[in-house]
Amino acid sequence: MSDLKTLPPEFDFDDVDILKKSLEANIALAELNGLVYSLPNYDLLLQPLTAREAVASSEIENIRTTTLDILQAEITRENTLLPSAQKETLNYKDALLAGYKIVKDKGFLATNIIVEIQKILEPNKSGIRTQMGTVIADGQGNVVHTPPQKESQIRDLMDNLGQFINNDIGGDPLVKMAIAHYQFESIHPFYHGNGRTGRILMILYLVMVSRLRYPVLFLSGYILSNKAIYYKLLQEVRTKYSWKEWALFILEGVRVQSLETAKKVKQISDIKLKWKKILKQEYSQFYSIEILDYLFEYAFYTQTHMSERVDLSRPTIAKYLDLMVQNNQLGEKKVGKERLFFIPEFLEILG
Repeated sequence: MSDLKTLPPEFDFDDVDILKKSLEANIALAELNGLVYSLPNYDLLLQPLTAREAVASSEIENIRTTTLDILQAEITRENTLLPSAQKETLNYKDALLAGYKIVKDKGFLATNIIVEIQKILEPNKSGIRTQMGTVIADGQGNVVHTPPQKESQIRDLMDNLGQFINNDIGGDPLVKMAIAHYQFESIHPFYHGNGRTGRILMILYLVMVSRLRYPVLFLSGYILSNKAIYYKLLQEVRTKYSWKEWALFILEGVRVQSLETAKKVKQISDIKLKWKKILKQEYSQFYSIEILDYLFEYAFYTQTHMSERVDLSRPTIAKYLDLMVQNNQLGEKKVGKERLFFIPEFLEILG
């Protein structure tokens, strides 16, 4: 039987090392947040940058695809039979963006919202566990954790988690995020999708407490790079009450990934400025802010997709896309009957 305790944990997080690391992480995250906020159309970053998070988080669960595959599938999924890994990764991206909209609208996270997010991730395997027998095993099949078994116990712990998350009293939000993530993964409320749902909740929590304006932090990339350490420390909180080491690990992840994501945002901003000059100087009849924004909201474009979203005819779009390919400014590839166009240096940043 599970002996998982309710939150908050009986641990003093006012540790010198935790406080120092928390300050570093908060500074890095604030710089990323400020950089994103300073962009004229920061919402355009949602599509390309959330794809990276979706791919990394899915790969932690051995669902393997690439960022470029997912960015391409965004354009072709309505007309193409996608591999299961791409479908599941797109579900993650959809769940992250749907959760973001819910949190911005409601301003809190509760069990029903978390269930709604998991349902997008796992449409055919959704909902709180109702049957006993679930255990968490290591790579050799050894049981390392028995989560709560009864549905009533799961729901009680989830309600306690919600109260902890939504209570704005006490504790640094980044430390609270680390605590909440441990608790969610240990409750393990669903049959499937617990890891991915838990990582989505980390980002949504940062949005909810106004530490992150848009869900563009590539936090799963850090966890993927340190996967063995992540699971080791998660287990040591259960067995040794090693909260300090766990908190330091998550805080370092926020710091590292805030810096990396900020670097990506700056690179995208520079390329976009470069393309603004190209369009205005060489394709003035084609140029508009709408066109420029479209080229950076999506990583791949088809003539049809573009004509549906900007105020230009398909023949006009075809003419200029072909011209930019001829001038070696755009790349092109065939996927089935579709011609996909892209900015090579933009893909290089995202890949």
